[in-house]
Amino acid sequence: MNIERLRKIIQYSKENRQETNSMIKIFCFFRGIEYDNSLLDILQIARSSFRKKGFLVFQMPFADDEIGALSYRGDGIGYVVIN
Repeated sequence: MNIERLRKIIQYSKENRQETNSMIKIFCFFRGIEYDNSLLDILQIARSSFRKKGFLVFQMPFADDEIGALSYRGDGIGYVVIN
């Protein structure tokens, strides 16, 4: 992703914060996730959503500043590793 695209995403997020929060509340309601506006952990959402698709999500620090996450799925269970 180039820096200009990232700036546009950040600007959009700032301009549409209330709408985004409303959509997150609706998403959490339908996924059965407790919503706390002051403390919403993205891993809480990711783990619940990915578990239903047969993936385990866990955090593991990488010695690489450019890799944010990676995923693998073999014949059985899948894995999502978050840096």
